[in-house]
Amino acid sequence: MHIRILLPALLLLTACAGEDSVDRANKANDERIEKQSVAQDSKAKQNAKDTAEGLVDLTSSGMTELAISKIALTKAQNPQTRNFAQQVVNAHQQAEQEFRKLAKTLNIILPTELSSNGKDQVDDLQGMETGTAFDREYLDQIAEINEAATRVANDLTDNDIVKEVRELAKKRKKNDAYHRDAARQFKQILS
Repeated sequence: MHIRILLPALLLLTACAGEDSVDRANKANDERIEKQSVAQDSKAKQNAKDTAEGLVDLTSSGMTELAISKIALTKAQNPQTRNFAQQVVNAHQQAEQEFRKLAKTLNIILPTELSSNGKDQVDDLQGMETGTAFDREYLDQIAEINEAATRVANDLTDNDIVKEVRELAKKRKKNDAYHRDAARQFKQILS
């Protein structure tokens, strides 16, 4: 049964070439939820869509954080910034595995590549020279990404009906708040 559900979703993902990975995942999840939940009321459908969208958003932001932190490992000038980037890499590699495992259990499709915004952030950092300006820009991006991710995780923690989603979102919220605050503190030190 899962193969019949996943195959159309995979075909849909490849057919939507003009959209980024996040848009494709959200669209596939919405369509799957509409088809599978014909007997459910509109509130149940909306809850399922909100769960899927939240997991997609957190996965996407985590992928972006991971990608830009890998760049910072080689380009950051300040040793504290490099150490922080390594912490972010470690945290988000583990988090992505946890999100993918939960999404599989819930039959939610997650993005497999960076969003267009994430790609732009990677391109911006890759185009910069090593130095303090790079470190500040990296820390700005990390703070910005984590501010948005903390809001999404907070919504899931407070409102989601699935216990496992609430627990994972709570863990992610704590990590993202730490990354946001640490990035801001390190940037102040560099200024």
